[in-house]
Amino acid sequence: MLAEIMEAFRMTIDMYRDFSGTGMVTVFFLAALCYLWFWEKDKGIRVILVYLVTAVLVLFFFPLFSYLAIYHFLDNEVYYRFLWLMPMGVIACYVVVRVLEQIENGCRRALFGVACAAMIMVQGSLIYANPSVVKAENPYHLPQTVIDAADIIGIDGQWVKAVVPAEMIQFIRQYDSMIMMPYGRDMLVESWDVQGGNREMYEAMEADIIHAQYLVLLCQQEKVDYIVVRQTSQIGGDFEEWGFMKIASITGYDIYMDKHSQYYEEKCAELGIEARRKK
Repeated sequence: MLAEIMEAFRMTIDMYRDFSGTGMVTVFFLAALCYLWFWEKDKGIRVILVYLVTAVLVLFFFPLFSYLAIYHFLDNEVYYRFLWLMPMGVIACYVVVRVLEQIENGCRRALFGVACAAMIMVQGSLIYANPSVVKAENPYHLPQTVIDAADIIGIDGQWVKAVVPAEMIQFIRQYDSMIMMPYGRDMLVESWDVQGGNREMYEAMEADIIHAQYLVLLCQQEKVDYIVVRQTSQIGGDFEEWGFMKIASITGYDIYMDKHSQYYEEKCAELGIEARRKK
């Protein structure tokens, strides 16, 4: 047990280091917290911004607490969120304002404010430089191809199930919650180490060569209505030969539907195509 407690403490240190990043924002925060301990007189503010925040820090680093939380209640992927309880930005900004109030010279006050703001800004990073941040294509702030696919797949008032490429997994149910999937975002997080049939289906979908017969077999076991595949994917075999008929194409993707689905004829009529009962 002692070894596990020490390991939990080591993970706690690593979590805090990762949470702090490479900047000095946490140092700025700790300095601000120390300032409040010695110079803040308002009892209400001391309770909220000093005592509670300090208690959070102490609990977070307390080895026995971290051991119980990580090994019995949460895990090391969730425990770091305990730090979200600390209003770091609020404390830092509050202390800066308090110090500004105490500086009587207007020039010095301006220089101090600019210096603090510049220090905070240079320690961060431009969010728009993140490759995951792109210009919105529509009012939903979702990839347009996801909306196009969901509009074709969805059936008013009915639950349907679809298998989609990895890049659509996180978005499609944000647009239409009536579209179910046999696997979700858990497949995209390697540390979660999800196993089982759904992992097998995900790997079959993301393989360098998608084997149509094998993927269709897995989809039929899960009663999947639709398969959405990239047009650039290499496919071994023909989905239509194994019962999934192509019903539509959108930018970069083809959409297939199980001809045995209870919604197949209805969807074909909606799209204005012939319902093919290929043997």
